[in-house]
Amino acid sequence: MFNVRPLDGGMGAQVTEMDFSQPIAKADAERLRQLWIDRGVLVFPQAHIDSARHVALSRVFGEPEVHPAREGHVDGQPALTRIQYDPANSESASIYDVGGRMLANWLPWHIDLIYMPQIARAGCLRGIVIPPESADTGFIDRIALHASLPAALKKQIAGQRILYQLQPMADRHRHFPCPDVRMTHIPDRIQALADRVASDFPVVSHPLEFRQTETGRMVLNFCPLFVHGIEGMGDGEAADLIGQLREHVLGTSHRYMHRWREGDVVLWDNWRMLHSAEGTPVAHPRLLHRTTLAGDYGLGRVYQEEPRTRASAA
Repeated sequence: MFNVRPLDGGMGAQVTEMDFSQPIAKADAERLRQLWIDRGVLVFPQAHIDSARHVALSRVFGEPEVHPAREGHVDGQPALTRIQYDPANSESASIYDVGGRMLANWLPWHIDLIYMPQIARAGCLRGIVIPPESADTGFIDRIALHASLPAALKKQIAGQRILYQLQPMADRHRHFPCPDVRMTHIPDRIQALADRVASDFPVVSHPLEFRQTETGRMVLNFCPLFVHGIEGMGDGEAADLIGQLREHVLGTSHRYMHRWREGDVVLWDNWRMLHSAEGTPVAHPRLLHRTTLAGDYGLGRVYQEEPRTRASAA
């Protein structure tokens, strides 16, 4: 048994009084799955679970992916990876000047792997080492975003597909201006990733809206980062629509910002929620462990641009 209360921001749920010393009962697992589908984000405050229980909790909601980089595995658990910042090894992190604050691994509102045809089902984070300030993780519900779209904009996106492509430097996105943000250190792994974008990360196409399978509720499939264009639209028309959607997303007051404490566990539905990483102040270490749940909503594809008709010779 466990208790539930709403999170701030009109979304999600906090789950308390769970006994993690025992395997999760079948009835509790089913109740948790239904709660997650309904709310999108679940927070288990100061659960203080170990790696094995982290993986077991994740399996209530889906099958964790095994990360191919064995060096990042945690405690012999191939489904767990590290999200880490160490001031003594700051050259390995992306460092941003965000309005005068120096933050490691800052990342604004996004959907994990939206630049791939197949999008991860969910993420589950566990706080291990928490800095004394900042480093919040934010969430915005794209079901609520779709429901609050102005009627004209809702009509405009019907049947449209949006194009995304990887850009690993968060201050250089084509349709996400960041005037008060500057990347001050690019680690070698990020530069190497950027160098491979043209060859290894083609433009992908996703619908701008889709129905949540379990409930039929509409989801706005818009990610402010990684936007490349709108399928079948010219640059000017696409930029106008993208700008309207970006303003709608960033202007919402319905968001939840999770202020981490040691032992917290946070699970979110990546097919539904936008999330953000506030970034870690460069003087402080931070360590989280993460599982990523596999899945494919079946609506993404690599974009194949239609060949342009050659003008006839005069």
